[in-house]
Amino acid sequence: MAVVRIQLPIPDAVSNHIYQRYANGRITEKELFVVKRWLAKSPLVVSGNWYKRFNTFYLVGKGPTPSSVLDLNMTPYGIEIQ
Repeated sequence: MAVVRIQLPIPDAVSNHIYQRYANGRITEKELFVVKRWLAKSPLVVSGNWYKRFNTFYLVGKGPTPSSVLDLNMTPYGIEIQ
């Protein structure tokens, strides 16, 4: 499977979901900055389905586009990104 870089900016719906979790106290300010730093690097991901685990959620996507945020009690699919 090929690798691609995450395209920035990420979709508004995903960005808004992350900020809603922060506003609701479901993620910390520290974790918000960790996610922002990770995304700012335009990290490499697989061209198919992938997920990245953070402390309180999974960021999932397909190819260069993050598509959703899942709670840790949900099962992500695809290849885990480190």
